[in-house]
Amino acid sequence: MVKVLESKGWSVWWDKNIPPGERFIKAINEALDNAKCIVVLWSENSIKSDWVFEEALEGKNRKILIPAKIDSVEIPFGFRVNHTVNLSRWSRGSSAASIQELIKAIEKLAKVPVASTGSKKVASPKLIKRKITGGLDGKKIAIAGRLSENQQVNREKMELVGASFTNTVSATTDFLVIGTKTTTKETKRQAAKEHSVPEISEQEWLKLLNKMYSQILKGKTIVFTGALHHKRSELESLVKKHGAKPTGNISSKTDFLVVGKNPSDIKLQNARKFNTRIIDEHLWYEIITTLDKRFSLPEESQPDRQESITRGQPRRFWQKIFGTRA
Repeated sequence: MVKVLESKGWSVWWDKNIPPGERFIKAINEALDNAKCIVVLWSENSIKSDWVFEEALEGKNRKILIPAKIDSVEIPFGFRVNHTVNLSRWSRGSSAASIQELIKAIEKLAKVPVASTGSKKVASPKLIKRKITGGLDGKKIAIAGRLSENQQVNREKMELVGASFTNTVSATTDFLVIGTKTTTKETKRQAAKEHSVPEISEQEWLKLLNKMYSQILKGKTIVFTGALHHKRSELESLVKKHGAKPTGNISSKTDFLVVGKNPSDIKLQNARKFNTRIIDEHLWYEIITTLDKRFSLPEESQPDRQESITRGQPRRFWQKIFGTRA
């Protein structure tokens, strides 16, 4: 595949290009920063890789991700709303329809025509910037180790409550969520110690999330699409009760698009156009269950997640997060 893309006049970087002795993380970060598009190939191995998730997240957040799958695998949670090129039957060469689809996607996203030698840069369209107010505004959160849900899920939750995810621990990091052991866990814990960044457990992180969920609907404009577990009228009444405004169409003023089964393609396209945050059904019900226990998914519809905790937050925990009395 690299040879096919290079034959079209593009410069292709992948991790086999790292020179001997160069720091692995540094080389990857520099390559990602310079990339005009990031192609992620989902396979039986890559869906289990934290590194691939990190790179895919970078592409998604910068709106330069082109996902493709080379094996018959289920696309990881958080990336399923993106159209994915199916290369599972592609062998080699540039004439197949599937690889042509990938080439056209790269050409459109990178704004560089195939075999172009010009150096003129084409500015990317400006996205509408949205400030999400959810109780953790401006907080920077890092994760050390593996949590019960993947990093993309936790990143989406952070952004929903006004915080931002950071992959490195520095003096500007507000706190570090500790999961199970991975190769980078102890490095991040050491950095947290050096910069006096407080650590919290995954259980404490879940408590914090559920407390913040109660604040994120106020003043928001919300659109629903697809089939959800509860009637649309019931969900609209609930969000109105908590200060949100349900509408039928996506616009530049829409904050959230809640997506159920068989969603409207037009609404998904408009959500991406207006930079509207897309919330899948499971995350939506996790949010509203904290507001009203009657709105919950049945047991058989629940994803394999650690149960959320809403009660009994100790005072020392809130002092650790905000530096004040809770």
